[in-house]
Amino acid sequence: MKIKIQDIDIVIWALLLPILIIDSINGMLYENNIETPFSISQVYKLGLVGLFLLRLLKTPKYLGIVFALFGYMILPSVVRWSKGMIDAKIIIQDLIFAFKYLIIVISFFYFKVVLSTLPRAEIPKYFIWIKLSYFVLAVNLSLKLVGLGYPMYLTGNIGSRGFFIAGNEISALLIILSCILGYYYWVVNKNVRLFVTYGVISFFLGLLISSKTGMLGIILVYLLIIGSTTRFDLRSKKTVKRLLYILTVCLVFLGGIVLFVQNSAIMSRYLFFWHKMDFFTFMLSSRNIFLAEMLPIFESSYTTLEKWIGVGNTSFEELANQKIEIDFLDILFTYGYLGALLFGVLLGVYYNKVLKLIKKKTSFVYAKLSLLCGFILVLLSCLSGHIFNSGIAGIFIGFVLSLAYYKKSDG
Repeated sequence: MKIKIQDIDIVIWALLLPILIIDSINGMLYENNIETPFSISQVYKLGLVGLFLLRLLKTPKYLGIVFALFGYMILPSVVRWSKGMIDAKIIIQDLIFAFKYLIIVISFFYFKVVLSTLPRAEIPKYFIWIKLSYFVLAVNLSLKLVGLGYPMYLTGNIGSRGFFIAGNEISALLIILSCILGYYYWVVNKNVRLFVTYGVISFFLGLLISSKTGMLGIILVYLLIIGSTTRFDLRSKKTVKRLLYILTVCLVFLGGIVLFVQNSAIMSRYLFFWHKMDFFTFMLSSRNIFLAEMLPIFESSYTTLEKWIGVGNTSFEELANQKIEIDFLDILFTYGYLGALLFGVLLGVYYNKVLKLIKKKTSFVYAKLSLLCGFILVLLSCLSGHIFNSGIAGIFIGFVLSLAYYKKSDG
């Protein structure tokens, strides 16, 4: 029986719907020390990505890029294994880690192919997935209010991450979903009521997370959405009123953050680190110190070849006192100069392409959203890390970056 491409897309869409529910179940099993032969989340996503790759057989150039990246990312481990420096099982561990980066690339290519040929009537079903995912995330984070779920910070029982494992990635996921829905209702549907509703809920969820990224990131997202899609003519009374309204809302939100922090346990945590650190170190959560500790290790423990191609993730973790948790730098120490250069080139090529799509305003209505979200992701990757290798947010990142290629004129 011949499998139709449309059937594969339908199966993929159906599997996308419960993806955060699977992550939640996986988190509950993990936190309760219930061991399974394999992570159910990893197996589920491996199957989903397998379908992505099956769908991409029709576009071999994208598969070629994926396998070339895979080959490079596993190269450092293979080189060290060939020299007898690591066991073969380390290659498997590094392969799994590389998959976290590749899931974004594979997801991006899959959604790019689908969205670039998608009829207008079909696009809402993908926003059903986004809305459902937002709901699952909101419920998870809100469990803190009834004494369920797990805290963001164990010391002091501060913040909420629901039943998810990776706390650092939750803020990024919230920001991505909020950015998609905020843009959708502000620009595409022009529904100010729902735009404000999602904004207020997202702001509240950011407070529940209680991370600097979660609390301030939502304000940044909504400011950028409004600012990047609104023409401000200061000679117009309407524009001045709009600016004053936006400023007032921002001040209210910032005031809300201040009041929340002052009246919550997180204030003690912030004050503890504030008195121990300078402002720069506090904002970066000591990542600059981790970098300073890693540089001498890089100079003394990496061979010339390893400085260029890296040592792989497992060896990097063994050599480092602490991962930097700034994606570009972690890529540098894992995959070398060439890996960091490749990462920068891929981002540069992508942004250049999206800027060209933005100029075609009537066709690519989500191009500005992709550029905006891409900018936020890079910023987050410099402040909190675990963005471009996020197991939870990876597929969503691939989706939002690919939205640029959806043409409104189709269908």
